[in-house]
Amino acid sequence: MPGADMRSSAARRFKDIVEALLVEFGAEADTSRVRELASLKLTLEATQAAVLGGDQSQCDELVRLSNIIARRERDLRLRQKPKRLPTLLEKLIATKNAEAAGK
Repeated sequence: MPGADMRSSAARRFKDIVEALLVEFGAEADTSRVRELASLKLTLEATQAAVLGGDQSQCDELVRLSNIIARRERDLRLRQKPKRLPTLLEKLIATKNAEAAGK
């Protein structure tokens, strides 16, 4: 991201989350939505750490963030292009080609 110092642990974690999301949703996923989701996940991790550290006032925030993340992930899944399954003819051709290569 422009202007961001990617040497901090939070920035490296953000980058790791973005990379994982791109693997999950594909490289053609909307990068602004992926970055937004990565930011939310990073914030969720910090909030979880605060709750584990004894800050019970963050419990509502934890639930709210979890719900937002679930909605954003669902939206990204709906925007994904469906994977095209091979037709029967394509399967038959692939089988014949494999058999011919094996001879």
